[in-house]
Amino acid sequence: MLSLVHVVEWRASVNPDQIALTDDRGAELTYADLRTAMEASAAAFAAADIGPGDVVPVIARNQAGWVTAMLGLIRAGALPAAVNWRLAAPEVAALLELMAPAA
Repeated sequence: MLSLVHVVEWRASVNPDQIALTDDRGAELTYADLRTAMEASAAAFAAADIGPGDVVPVIARNQAGWVTAMLGLIRAGALPAAVNWRLAAPEVAALLELMAPAA
């Protein structure tokens, strides 16, 4: 099954120096950088015993770290769940209860 991980890998092999991602905080990642960050993120999740089928919510503002975390979770086989950072605490709590996250 193909996923965003495969797109990043392909783009990193075809156009490694092309800009893949920027954010309003000044981050700028090429496809090669994005692949490296994705792999590092996946390794960190694996080291934390996050793996295939685990649900992991990601609550963050729009920034490069959000993207690398989501891609790292996908790479690790986990199921990232994007949670809007603007939700009120009771809304986040309700979502987390439904998700039963691994981390």
